[in-house]
Amino acid sequence: MGSKNSSTPAQVKSAQTPSEPGVGEGIKSIPTTGVFKAVNFELYVKPNLTIMTFGVVAIVCSAAYLAYMKSQLKESKTYIAIADDVVPVRLLNMEAVAKHDFNATAEDELSFRKGQILKVLNMEDDMNWFRAELDGRDGLIPSNYIEMKSHEWYYGRITRADAEKLLLNKHEGAFLIRVSESSPGDFSLSVKCGDGVQHFKVLRDAQGKFFLWVVKFNSLNELVEYHRSASVSRSHDIKLKDMTPEEFLVQALYDFTPQEHGELEFKRGDVITVTDRSDQHWWTGEMGNRRGLFPATYVAPYHT
Repeated sequence: MGSKNSSTPAQVKSAQTPSEPGVGEGIKSIPTTGVFKAVNFELYVKPNLTIMTFGVVAIVCSAAYLAYMKSQLKESKTYIAIADDVVPVRLLNMEAVAKHDFNATAEDELSFRKGQILKVLNMEDDMNWFRAELDGRDGLIPSNYIEMKSHEWYYGRITRADAEKLLLNKHEGAFLIRVSESSPGDFSLSVKCGDGVQHFKVLRDAQGKFFLWVVKFNSLNELVEYHRSASVSRSHDIKLKDMTPEEFLVQALYDFTPQEHGELEFKRGDVITVTDRSDQHWWTGEMGNRRGLFPATYVAPYHT
C-alpha cells in the first residue's frame, strides 16, 4: 500500500477530552519486564531493559517512524535513549473507535461515523493513514480520527516462560495474549488453570478470522469477549478473567493541575488507586483521603 500524499485532516478536539503533553514532555524512564504502550508507537522490550513511554494508547508505527523517534530522543540530553533492540510489531485486526465523522474524498478511502467500531488491518505503511475495514468494506482512514481500543491483556512479544511467571500467582482464568514464539505474526493465549498455565494457539482461517475451536471472530477483541462467558478449554471450564481487578494502581506520567471542582491533583511519579474506568478519557481515583477525576492519558500501570 502506498503512502497518502495529502496531509492528515486536522483533529477536532472534544471539549471533554484532555489534551496530551507534546512529544518530549514528561518523558519518564521505566524499567519493565514486558510491554509498554506509547502514544506514537508500541514498544516491545527484553526483561529489565529501560525504555521510554509517552502514555498508554496502543498505536504501532512503521519501522521508519520508530527510527525517527529514536533519533529525536537521543538528541535530548535530559532523557535516556530507547534501547536498540526495541522492535515494532504489527497488531492485526485490532479494533478502533471513530472519534469523528470522516467522509472519503478518494476511491481508496473509507467513510465512517463517530462512534463506529473499525477493524484496523494495517498501521505500518503510513503513520497518518491506516487501512481499516467496516461492514465488509476496506480503505484508508486518517489515524487521528480514531482511537485504538487498547487492552491490558495484550502483552505482545513476551516468551511463553515469562507469560507463565506473570500468571502463576494470579487467579483462575487470568490470561494474556502474546505474539507466538513458534509462529511470528500469529498469537497465543496463555491462561491460568488450576496450579498451572495452559497455552492455546489462536488459529486463523483463509478469511483472516480468529478462533480457538469452532466459533470464529473478526478480531482478537471479539474472541476475548466471547470467552469471558464460554470456556477456552474442552477439558476444563476456564473462562477468561482480567488479570487486573477493577481497583488497581497507576503511576502519574505528568503533573496534573485540576481545572474544575472534583478533579484529582497529582504530581509526576505519584501512585493513584483507580476506582472507576467507565469513561474512556477521565478515570476516578484516590490518593490518601483525596478522591477525584483525572485524565487517563496522564498515567500508566504501576509495577512494583
